[in-house]
Amino acid sequence: MTNNFDLMEVPDIARGAQGSTESTMQRLYDGRVPRALLQEFQIIPTRVERLREDKYRILWIHETPGDASVHHLAEGGWKKFHRLAFVSNWQMQNFIMRFGIPWSKCAVLLHGIHPVDISNRTPRSGTIRLIYHSRPNRGLSILLPVCDRLASRHDIHLEVFSSFKLYGWADADRRFEPLLELGKEPSAHHVSRDGGGSPGNPPGAG
Repeated sequence: MTNNFDLMEVPDIARGAQGSTESTMQRLYDGRVPRALLQEFQIIPTRVERLREDKYRILWIHETPGDASVHHLAEGGWKKFHRLAFVSNWQMQNFIMRFGIPWSKCAVLLHGIHPVDISNRTPRSGTIRLIYHSRPNRGLSILLPVCDRLASRHDIHLEVFSSFKLYGWADADRRFEPLLELGKEPSAHHVSRDGGGSPGNPPGAG
């Protein structure tokens, strides 16, 4: 199967990144969708660098409404696109409220996963083990105290694999050092600074 990666738009800031945005874009252009069909569209993953007037323009947004990368949607900026795609209903609703985007311009495409064979999985017993596998600015400040509270009533352990290194932005971790240090304190959680990889998988594997 021949891929269509040469048609894929990758913003300069995201070159080398291996986050969920990049993974979903790679799936879209891996050869399953006919090349002739893809050539009819300009699919932009959040960050806009240029617009193609000869294409049907879709902005595929993976950020929150307050992120600087989407401020261009204010004051009718969303009108530059034929459709805006989101990854959750909550996200879409917040964009609609913040920027006044009509519902008819929006669609939700939930993140897909590769199904895992669980037929031979060992029945769960003992400690409930969870992982947080995302950037530290996506709710970690809420999750840590919540897990501490849960741990007072349940045998629960949270592993945190959180860093901007997965996107090539290691310097961005500095702003969250206090939060990541908090996660290292003896409690219901443990913070790993491996660049965003998950247990058994190197950074960028997921």
